[in-house]
Amino acid sequence: MRITSGSILCIGALLKSVMGDSESFGLLMIHSGSRFQYASVYAEDKDLFVGSSSKSLSGVVTDAGKLLLSDGTYAVVEEDGDVEEGSEQEGSVGFTIVGGHLRYLNQELFSAAPKGNNKFALAYNTSIDGSVDVAVRAQSTNGTAPDFIPGSTGSNSTTTFSSTASVGTTSVPAPGVNTTVGVHTTVTKTITSCNDSGKCTKIETTYPTTVPVITTEPSSAPASSAPTSSGSHSSSAPASSASSTSSVPVQTVNGAARVIAGLGSGAMFALALLL
Repeated sequence: MRITSGSILCIGALLKSVMGDSESFGLLMIHSGSRFQYASVYAEDKDLFVGSSSKSLSGVVTDAGKLLLSDGTYAVVEEDGDVEEGSEQEGSVGFTIVGGHLRYLNQELFSAAPKGNNKFALAYNTSIDGSVDVAVRAQSTNGTAPDFIPGSTGSNSTTTFSSTASVGTTSVPAPGVNTTVGVHTTVTKTITSCNDSGKCTKIETTYPTTVPVITTEPSSAPASSAPTSSGSHSSSAPASSASSTSSVPVQTVNGAARVIAGLGSGAMFALALLL
């Protein structure tokens, strides 16, 4: 069975979908029955507050695992739990979107913490008295933003892709005839991020998917003859299935190596050229 160039482009598009930035989303607080239900996030003097404001912020999780806010700043999670605005270099690494909610270091530990003048600041894993736990929904125009795990987390991290792919059973067509089968693929992405103090965090997410693949049987492929009966003759080939595993390092934009396995050596070689 031969995988065509169209199939490779299909697989390439699939993998690129997990290699860029996330979809843009609003930061919507969720805590049913509290004053913060459906509150937004806004900025004042680099502090991020939870409440109602005409200057509410939206965000994007970048491929580096940072939260880029709509005013051009990046979210910085301080050691005391305060979430503030900073430069790209200062931006904290470890943001993801899972189940429509924003996570940091693979956990949902956000809260609205009192910060004087009846204001509440966005905080993470804080023990400040009077804090109210909130979930941060990644709100999009069509509901919630899709799950997003960054492709890499900067120079102090490693990202590993692995996958298994199998071709569904199908009848072999006549020589030279195209047919379409489904490649059932599971991609597991593991991100290990370490800060300057040596503390490391591991995030692992699995993506199941099915990719249509067009196959062509070589014109020279022999056909097997089925038993004849009642004077009629027919030719058919047995059902076939295939699976393969291979690994190809793919260079990312920031120099990290990505290893993607299981899409077939021929397809992966061509895919590496495309990416």
